[in-house]
Amino acid sequence: MGPIDEAENALFFFERTIFQATADFYAAFDAELQAAYPGLRRERAFLTFASWVGGDRDGHPFVTPETSLAVAELNHGAVVAFYRGECDHLIRELTHSTELLPVPDKEVAPARRDPFQPYEGFRRRLRRVRDRLGGRYRSAAEFVEDLAAIRRDLEQVGARRAAKGRI
Repeated sequence: MGPIDEAENALFFFERTIFQATADFYAAFDAELQAAYPGLRRERAFLTFASWVGGDRDGHPFVTPETSLAVAELNHGAVVAFYRGECDHLIRELTHSTELLPVPDKEVAPARRDPFQPYEGFRRRLRRVRDRLGGRYRSAAEFVEDLAAIRRDLEQVGARRAAKGRI
């Protein structure tokens, strides 16, 4: 088994458990924080994950710079696939109308061949977020800001439960 195979095996755990367990942990942590200290919000993530698989430069004869780059791309692809899948879930779940927004949604104008109704701006925006994943975001912060903007707009239309859900 080579380093790429080892990396694929390690990703199994991220894809099947760690991604969801991390989201569940933060949801529980944030709920407990609110219960103990109302009004106090966590401002950033504090869990980090790392792996030596495919990057162990301690003399492993099969780990080359090319191998490390391939493993980094494999890891990146897994994260992008995860978030695209999450966006797909949200697109199916968020049926809330953007017609109720106090300021019209700038992204409501449907494109040609748009599968959404004119008032389904949340779904349309999430599809754009999903489509931008994998290369068209300049930073993770930009991705998070797009999701935060959707969350704020959900709260504005009174969809508080959806705003606090999967998004």
